[in-house]
Amino acid sequence: MNTNSSLYDAIDEVKKRFFTYRQRPEDDNEIHLRAFKSNSDVIEHYKRNLYDDNTLLDYERKLEKKIGKSSSDRELKAIVKEK
Repeated sequence: MNTNSSLYDAIDEVKKRFFTYRQRPEDDNEIHLRAFKSNSDVIEHYKRNLYDDNTLLDYERKLEKKIGKSSSDRELKAIVKEK
């Protein structure tokens, strides 16, 4: 994962890796488990689950707080969805 990319790009990449991961025929169970755990550890780093965009909502809240703006949860969800 590239830590210099935007948070949106990083989370999209994590989700893509997690949902598209498959055990390759040449991988034994130990290699498979190690790869799966590695993908899971990245997700755990954000302390969120893949089905919510709470990390991105929190990120947008912090950005808005810096500029003195406050949007409703519904508005923030629309912003995150649009980005």
